[in-house]
Amino acid sequence: MSCGETCLLTINFTVPFMIGSLIFLAVLVKSSVNLNLRMISDFSIREIYHANGLGVNCGLLELLECWKQQLSSFQHFNDFNDSQEGNAVQDSPSLPVVMMKGRLKMKTSNQLAKYRESLVKYALKYGVTKTAIKYNTNRQYVYRWKNRYNGTTKSLLNRSHRPNSFPTAHTESEIKLIKSYHRRNKHTGLVMLYVKLVQAGYKRSITSLYRQLRKLNAITVKLPNPKIKPKKYETMFYCGQRVQIDVKVVPTSCIIGIEKYYQYTAIDEYSRKRFLMAFKEQSTYSTYQFVDALQNAWKFKIECIQTDNGSEFTNRFTTNKDKPSLLDLWCEQHNCIHKLIKPMTPRHNGKVERSHRKDNEYFYATHKFYDFEDFKRQLKRWNYQYNNIPTRSLDWKTPQSVYNDYIKFGEVYEFKYNK
Repeated sequence: MSCGETCLLTINFTVPFMIGSLIFLAVLVKSSVNLNLRMISDFSIREIYHANGLGVNCGLLELLECWKQQLSSFQHFNDFNDSQEGNAVQDSPSLPVVMMKGRLKMKTSNQLAKYRESLVKYALKYGVTKTAIKYNTNRQYVYRWKNRYNGTTKSLLNRSHRPNSFPTAHTESEIKLIKSYHRRNKHTGLVMLYVKLVQAGYKRSITSLYRQLRKLNAITVKLPNPKIKPKKYETMFYCGQRVQIDVKVVPTSCIIGIEKYYQYTAIDEYSRKRFLMAFKEQSTYSTYQFVDALQNAWKFKIECIQTDNGSEFTNRFTTNKDKPSLLDLWCEQHNCIHKLIKPMTPRHNGKVERSHRKDNEYFYATHKFYDFEDFKRQLKRWNYQYNNIPTRSLDWKTPQSVYNDYIKFGEVYEFKYNK
């Protein structure tokens, strides 16, 4: 139906709708039609127009009459489903006059067969043409079931479409071969299994093999990759027990100019207190300067320094691997352990790496640096701000307060979130 016809239908039907509803109910009560309200919800005005060939300018009484016939048709179909024999064969006006496409739904194959039986019996009594009109179907459909009918309802059931023979089906020897090779190669992929079968004399295609494996419920299930279970972090019990150090390259989008700046970061694993310094180069000399300033700034002895395997920290992966780095020399002078993490595993330095992510989110995302001195000044301010943020891992204490309690009173805590 076009948009214009829909608009005309809406205008013709909206105004007299209330009056039409009252007339319709009166007609139904007078004719004593027992309606099912569930069926009424299945109708629409548009479908009745299409099913009965009504024009958009038809009268209201004509529309109500078609609606009455539609409802009586469905009421008869419900009665037919509940009956044991073909009560619908009787020549009564309650037979389906209009069967809307898509609305006639059979719940079971037996109900469908009984419906076809009533159709065939009506055709035997009144002819094919009248039956096609009565049941709102075509003559071919009536002939089809009339020719198949042998006097029993069972003959009108849907037949299986499965072929009687499978000339190209796998033979018993082929199935036995497939089962044998699959049993010995359960986790082998389809291609490898097919190659082995071909070498053993299998003549069919790989798609035939796949279909046969699916029938046998023998499709190879890919095993999940083994996951690495990271070891739990060691719990530190006092300040200086272990300090993680790393270097972060300052994002160039934050720098007004073409220079490159580097942020050296140290974080105490117990108190989570950080120490930051700005450098123009990432070198062993910068590292030496940084750890020296770190020890002077913190009022506790650093027992262990943990770093990654960067050349600014160690000569482990350089041509001078036999010579100690400047950081190694500093650790020897201050009786400190230099611990290297496993290569390519930054999660082992997780605390300092996580703090760098926080730097990106809360510092570098919102700040610009006009020169190196400006960067140093802003970095110092951010370091003070970071050390005074309450942290969940410290039972909502700040790193600075935990540090102060340890330095002033020698007090240590057992944080429940670190256990």
